[in-house]
Amino acid sequence: MRELGSIGWLVLVLLLALATLGCSPAEDDSMRTAADATTASSAPTADEGERSEGHRAAFITSANVLEHERAWPDIVALVEPWTPPGTEQVLKPGYRGALIRVEADGRARIAFGRHGNQLIPLDHTDLIERANEVAAGGRHKIAPNFLAHFGTQLLHPDLEGIAPYPTPELAKSTRFLCIFANPARPDFPALVERLRSLGEVAGLQVLFFPLAMPEGSAERVKETLTTFAWRVPFAYPQAAEVHAQKLVGKIPEAPEALLITDEGRSLLELPLEQGDAVDRLRAAAVEAAAGR
Repeated sequence: MRELGSIGWLVLVLLLALATLGCSPAEDDSMRTAADATTASSAPTADEGERSEGHRAAFITSANVLEHERAWPDIVALVEPWTPPGTEQVLKPGYRGALIRVEADGRARIAFGRHGNQLIPLDHTDLIERANEVAAGGRHKIAPNFLAHFGTQLLHPDLEGIAPYPTPELAKSTRFLCIFANPARPDFPALVERLRSLGEVAGLQVLFFPLAMPEGSAERVKETLTTFAWRVPFAYPQAAEVHAQKLVGKIPEAPEALLITDEGRSLLELPLEQGDAVDRLRAAAVEAAAGR
């Protein structure tokens, strides 16, 4: 064999090194998948690794997406045109919205900002594709969906003045009981008494959304909660009705409750005027905690 020059030896050494590492010399960063990039940039904890491996083993479809709420993306996009009911404006494919939750009937509840909150068939969105990307580690979520969308929208019931409730404190809970009611109603004190014991359910955080209150009434709502010793995080009054439309698709005329997971999955929704409402909410919250 002819003697190799210095450059030839350098090329040979590099080729041998690549072969030893099991790499192709033609491979570069542009060939890496999003999942590779995510894995390289931030190694998962043991708990995250187990959860990720579990999701990879279960291919997510429209038939089982309710079972994989941890993989629900926070944002989804349309893949088919959609005309919101009561309008003539068509939302084109690619239009994005915030995923509030997947409903049991197989539709996605999506908030489209100025285009309202819509219930849309899953096959009109890229939700399943994005969910599989989340499960495989190729798409990042900053937090469970409910916390991502509403975690910064609540006020502290105890601190002096009007102060936000810390999102990390909310994140300690796995289920949230959203109460929609007008605190100026004469029957509000009785409602608080009925709900008070639910604050003792482990892992459950009660949240209050004050309805029919004028703008600038946050201090008044806080004083009302303090008067009745019901110190729970509450929404800005001027935004509470917007949140209600996103979460339950309406502004309830009478007190109503929505029990959800931290991803936003609905566990139970019912009017609080029902005599057994509190017992049913407690049972649902305990059952969810037990993983049944």
